[in-house]
Formats: sequence, C-alpha cells, structure tokens
Amino acid sequence: MLQRLSGPPEAEVRGRIATLLASHPQARSRFALIPAMANEDVRRLERALADPDRAARCWYVCPSAKEEFGIAVREAMEAGLPAAGPVRGGVAHYLRDGVSGILLDTSSASGLTRGLRRLVAVRETDREQFARRGRDVVRNQYSVTAMADALARE
Repeated sequence: MLQRLSGPPEAEVRGRIATLLASHPQARSRFALIPAMANEDVRRLERALADPDRAARCWYVCPSAKEEFGIAVREAMEAGLPAAGPVRGGVAHYLRDGVSGILLDTSSASGLTRGLRRLVAVRETDREQFARRGRDVVRNQYSVTAMADALARE
C-alpha cells in the first residue's frame, strides 16, 4: 500500500499544476501527478515504470533549478529510467548530456520548456540507450562497493 506523505505546500503546488493542466487536455492525458510517497514506494514505482515489458516509455525528470548531489536522479537511473536533470550542480558529474541522459537548463521556465521539448523528441532507441548507460554508470561508479573502494583508495 502506498503511504502518502503530503502537506499544505504540496497541496498548493498540486493545485497550481492542476489549474495549468485544465486548459491543456493533451498534456493532461499524458501527465501523472503523484503525491509524495515513502522512498520504498518510490523505488517500486520507478522499477515498474522502467520495466521494458510494460512499454510505459517514461522518463525521470528533475526540474530543480540546481541539484548539489541529485541522489533521486541516480536512484531513478539505477532503476532503469532514462533521466533528465539540471545542468547546474552535481548532476552533470554523472549524467552526460546525450550519452546517459539529458541535461536541462532549469534556470528559467523557457529553458525548462526547451529542454522538455528536446526530451520529447528523443528517439526510442536513444531513450533506451540513455536508460541502459545511466544504469551502468550508477551501478559501476556509485554502488556501495564502488564507493567503499574509492574511499579505501583515499
């Protein structure tokens, strides 16, 4: 069972998004506005959405203005979802634009819009390749073993 973790700030943002989507029926039919969930439930959802047998064709998009470390982005990549994240901050250290995902200019609404349009235009074969490469990067460089080995070398 999904445990919902929400409050007034989330309700306000959800209301603003719902208002915006009301005037865009095409977007509304392709948009899932899911409430905050416990991490265990998020991980299950990511794996289900990344399952190639479901053919969901989903992306994980982090629209933050800046992510210092971006652990949620890496969790999505590890689950097998192709990812898009902000060019500012730490995401660009492990998500290579056009190689293992898409980097977005999230410094303005117009920059984010351009990035999302670019993402929608990605061919399916490239989307699958981004997902595969992203998962490999996270598993090879950020697994507990890889991180422990790096720490031991230091």
